[in-house]
Amino acid sequence: YNIDVIRDWEELAPALPAGRPGPPPRPGAVLRPGYQRQAIGRGEGFIDLFMGKEGTTMDLEFSRYTPGMTKSELGLVGTFPDGFTSLGWKDVYTEEARPMGLRIGGYVNDNVGFAVEFFYGSVAILPQETSFWLNNIEWGSFEFTTDDYFSVKEYSMFFELLLRVPIGSVFYTYVGGGFGLSLNQWEAPYVKGYTESTYYFSAPSSGTEIGFLLGYNIGMRIKVTDTLGIIFEGKTFRNKFTFTRNIKNEQDSAILYTTQILLGISFSFGN
Repeated sequence: YNIDVIRDWEELAPALPAGRPGPPPRPGAVLRPGYQRQAIGRGEGFIDLFMGKEGTTMDLEFSRYTPGMTKSELGLVGTFPDGFTSLGWKDVYTEEARPMGLRIGGYVNDNVGFAVEFFYGSVAILPQETSFWLNNIEWGSFEFTTDDYFSVKEYSMFFELLLRVPIGSVFYTYVGGGFGLSLNQWEAPYVKGYTESTYYFSAPSSGTEIGFLLGYNIGMRIKVTDTLGIIFEGKTFRNKFTFTRNIKNEQDSAILYTTQILLGISFSFGN
C-alpha cells in the first residue's frame, strides 16, 4: 500500500463554490462610531525660587485683665491713666526686609495642583503718628518715635491649592489659596516682662511663638524651555500669633497683614 501524508491542512478544506465569498477576517479591534479615545494629561512637578518686595501693616495689642497695666511697663509716656486692661494699635506701618521663598509642588493634571511653600520675612514698626485704643476704645493720637518698638522675624510654611489656565503654549496664569503655620521671633526692647529673667520684671522682652497663616496668590508662569520658566506673582496673607511675656493673665497679640510682589524662576520636571 502507498500512503501519502498531506503537509498542508488547507488541502483538506472543502472547496467553496465559485463566486461565494469566504468568512471575513476577525478584526484586531472594533472602533465604535462616534467614539474617540481621550488622552489623559500627565502630572508635572516643579520647584520655584523667588524673592521680591512686600508691604506689611500690623495690629498690636497688650492685654491683661488683672492686675491692670501701666505705661512704664510698656515703655510709654502719656497723659492717659494707668491701670488699663488693654492697649493697642491698628494698621501700623512697618519696615520690611526683602522676602525670600521656596515652593515645591506639582500638578496632578493640566489644571489642578498642590504645593508647600517656605519663606522668610521680617518687619519692624516704623516711627509714625497713629491712633491708639485703650480698653478697646479709640482714645486719641499716638507717636512712635523709634524704629524698633516691636519687631518680628517670620519663618513660614504654607500649604496651597493651585488652579492654572494655559494661554497658548508659553504662558500659564494661576491662582492659589491655602493656610499654614509660622514661627515668629518677636522682640520689644522697651517692654518689660519675665522673658529674660524669671525674677526681675525688666526690659527687653522677646520670645518665639507659633502663628497661623491664611492667604491667596495670583501669578503667571512664562515657559522659557521645557524645564525652565519665569514667574511673576502677587500674594497677600494674614499671620496672627499671641504671646504673654511670661506674665500670668496676659494675652498679647500681633496680626501682620502682608502683600508681596514676587519675581522668581521655576524648574519643572516629569512632563
